[in-house]
Amino acid sequence: MLVDDKATLDIHAPCFYHGDGWPHIVNRVMNETHSARYEFSDLSQNVQDELHEQMRICFREHYAPRALRLLMEAHKKGKELPHRIRYGFKAPVSMLLLPVLLETFENIKFLHVIRDGRDIALSSNTSPVDKFYRTFYPNATQHVTMLHEALGNDTVSVKQVMAMQLWNDWNTQVYEFGTSHPSIDYLPIKTEDLLNPVTRFEAIQQIAEFVGSPLSTAQLCCLSQKELHDMGKSMNFQGKQENSGRPDVRIQLEGTDKSLLASFLDAGHRIHDKEQLTSELGLFKQQAARLRTQMEAITYDDIEDTLLEQNDYEKKLEAHRQEILNNIPNQEARKKFRLLVTAPQRIRTDAAPPDEVKQRYGKWVSKLEHLPELSQELHAYGAKGLDLFGYAPPHEFMSRKFHSIPCSACVE
Repeated sequence: MLVDDKATLDIHAPCFYHGDGWPHIVNRVMNETHSARYEFSDLSQNVQDELHEQMRICFREHYAPRALRLLMEAHKKGKELPHRIRYGFKAPVSMLLLPVLLETFENIKFLHVIRDGRDIALSSNTSPVDKFYRTFYPNATQHVTMLHEALGNDTVSVKQVMAMQLWNDWNTQVYEFGTSHPSIDYLPIKTEDLLNPVTRFEAIQQIAEFVGSPLSTAQLCCLSQKELHDMGKSMNFQGKQENSGRPDVRIQLEGTDKSLLASFLDAGHRIHDKEQLTSELGLFKQQAARLRTQMEAITYDDIEDTLLEQNDYEKKLEAHRQEILNNIPNQEARKKFRLLVTAPQRIRTDAAPPDEVKQRYGKWVSKLEHLPELSQELHAYGAKGLDLFGYAPPHEFMSRKFHSIPCSACVE
């Protein structure tokens, strides 16, 4: 499992478009399709060529070497070395790029995790609406005007209905694509089924079968009976990034507060601006490019030597960072630079309590109790998805014919 951010377990894909990540590539596609159900051939030739290049840069040159390192770490612990590298990643918005991923990878598996759209719409996270709504809907302005006519000047409620509309259209279109396309191994699972004690074991069995888990039925049974200790605990890692193997100081600097960058500029000496700082890493980036080329045609006889060379590169990069630090005369600026490029932010200790499940799932019931107009709009815009996935009216949703084995024995 590849991870960029331990707080969300997400892959942010900063390798797309020089640090712009998923939003840029998704909007590039949605600007032409305005739908999550499309074929790669539906895109213009210019965009197809562009996507081929971006996927090559991001996955073959950036994430594949990281997967190789995880593979070798497992091998050193005594695990058998497989014939090919297989890895997974979590990036919710990547579901809009299934045709692009299918164009890039063979034998892709897509686990579509679905959550009640009413909870999604009432979430404080409005980034999907902010980043994608106006690209996905060519007549977005007309939609927003209609919502204001129904809900007045309540911009919060309007945005919540916009979120429901996105949830409905994205998930139903991805479901239709996944269940009808012969080249994808697709499994939709409801988050609520993983939390409900009645359905949890069957949902876990479906996922285990889907990914080819070696765990026995008894072990899965035991897993399904464990309490949900980890719900909300990922926030313990807030701000702590997974080591990618090749830290990019430029990308990190671009995401920081301008005042922090100003402290470097005031330090003087060799660090006069952001471009000069990144040019300091030019030699090492050339070496990284050479290593990436080697990774594309790597054989198992070369693995150990290649990893040793990559580790040597990382040691040189760390030595270069130290050299930069030594040339910053201001102690406070030096401290901030070290924190920025080498140290994770402080780990939180105020982990969410076990009742986090109740706080996050099904919250729409109490929130909509005294908001009939908003409730009506949410259910209208989300009608197809709420019905398809068994939320409203409530009914069982299992996409595959599956014979669950009863959970009768737990083996640790």
